[in-house]
Amino acid sequence: MVDVLVIGTYAIKALLSDPDDPADGLERYVEIKERAEKLDAKTKRTDKLIDEIVYELYGLTNEEIETVEEAAKE
Repeated sequence: MVDVLVIGTYAIKALLSDPDDPADGLERYVEIKERAEKLDAKTKRTDKLIDEIVYELYGLTNEEIETVEEAAKE
């Protein structure tokens, strides 16, 4: 069963599952995992964009950017 809760302009889907049914739990897990993967990819793109903006703001050269990124890996 799926309920939709509307708060302001946002619709939130509430999944009501049977805790004794493994299929419900697996389906919910897969949905949550997919959402988490999408959010992770979006966060990585956002971080990269922020880095590029900061590099431009400070006028870093390609060599300086490489140095900063190498230091960030450590």
